Amino acid sequence: MRTLRAAGVVVAVAALLVGCGSSSHRAAFTTRCGGVPASSPGGVAYAPHRLRVLATTSVPIDGPPLQAGSGSVWSASSVGLVRLSAAAVRPKIVVRAPINDVVLAGGCVYALSEATNRLIEFDPRVGKVTRRWALGGGGQSLAAAAGEIYVAFSGSPPAVERIDLRTGSTRRASIGPASGLASDRAIAVGPAGVWVADGGSLYRLDRTTLSLKHSVSLAASDIWFGDGSLWAASENPNGGVERLDPFSARVLARVDSDAIQIAFSPRAVWLAAAAGPTAIDPVTAKREAWLSTTNVPSNGAGGIAVVGNQVWTVYTDLSKLQRVLAGR
Repeated sequence: MRTLRAAGVVVAVAALLVGCGSSSHRAAFTTRCGGVPASSPGGVAYAPHRLRVLATTSVPIDGPPLQAGSGSVWSASSVGLVRLSAAAVRPKIVVRAPINDVVLAGGCVYALSEATNRLIEFDPRVGKVTRRWALGGGGQSLAAAAGEIYVAFSGSPPAVERIDLRTGSTRRASIGPASGLASDRAIAVGPAGVWVADGGSLYRLDRTTLSLKHSVSLAASDIWFGDGSLWAASENPNGGVERLDPFSARVLARVDSDAIQIAFSPRAVWLAAAAGPTAIDPVTAKREAWLSTTNVPSNGAGGIAVVGNQVWTVYTDLSKLQRVLAGR
């Protein structure tokens, strides 16, 4: 496993016990966040044949992921939810609680704090927390769809909770055949359903009822949905990144690379790989561009985001952010 380190402390997602069943608790409901996919600062709209390092700076970030939207870049961190200005790259801690995962939906930022067993909704337009949901223990990963947030909980068996952003209500179900959760991002959502990875298999759940619809054997450390496909990656150097059919999880393309996080732009898929930021073709998974080894600060790339014509990569072992210009 590719280990992430920060300030001499190993940063890893722990497998924690969790209960099962359904949940009926609610959060105080506001209508400020619309429950539709959040806007992004933009994306690289061409094949990135050349990468050039612009700057490398220190940031208070020691874990993935990076998420771009609402004019900023957002990150999980042991010190809190970190907001980076897309223009000036100035870090600001906007929620002071350890954050494990971050997703964007409806113009708001949703942060998972396993330490406090809460899902936090932060509205960038007013600069404050607008809702909180109390969760059971073991929350590990998040995924977002229009009007919905999904939380994956480790345990034996693991569980998934669906949060309706319009009403604030929740629904929970366990995944009986699963042995646990994959070590990194263990949940992804697309039109075909909710996918959950336990490290050796993938499980597709109905988006509304969370009932199990399909499973397939496939080893993966993390899974993501983007560019119309499901993507599965190994965190081990060159352990493999695969493009999957979003309904059956059949392997459609593969590249000998790796990723802790995967980001998407109109004509490239970006990997936070041990070898540094790597662009691959969204259909063939062929390598398109990568940094020379002399420009890669370490093998600890953990978070990646596309910001206009730049690609931002956080090296979580160094708490360093590297901005790269992508162009022909």
